[in-house]
Amino acid sequence: MSLRALGSVSGAIYNLSRVGVWAVIQAGVTAKLHSSYNVATFTDNGAGDFTLTFTVPFADASSYAIICSANSGNFTAGHTADGVPPLAGSARVVTIADALNALADRDPTTVIGVGRR
Repeated sequence: MSLRALGSVSGAIYNLSRVGVWAVIQAGVTAKLHSSYNVATFTDNGAGDFTLTFTVPFADASSYAIICSANSGNFTAGHTADGVPPLAGSARVVTIADALNALADRDPTTVIGVGRR
């Protein structure tokens, strides 16, 4: 699916011409927010588990998509932790080590949120 096609999913709820939120997280023993846009607070929930609270929320929980990337070894990045639904004003992001299938810090982790606000 192309990015243009993504923009037409579910009644064109995604506005691909704007990024609503982005963050670069320096993970590790003391995780911190390296740089960001529209992030009010950053919470380190433990290894490979972060919560970003947005300064200006998205329209609702189903009106945006989060894309994650990390630059360290094999990993899988996700939008929400198990059992934690996304909210209009925050996203919980996890990074998982493929070999162990366990939460693991990856440095840096980049998060981008695109959607309707």
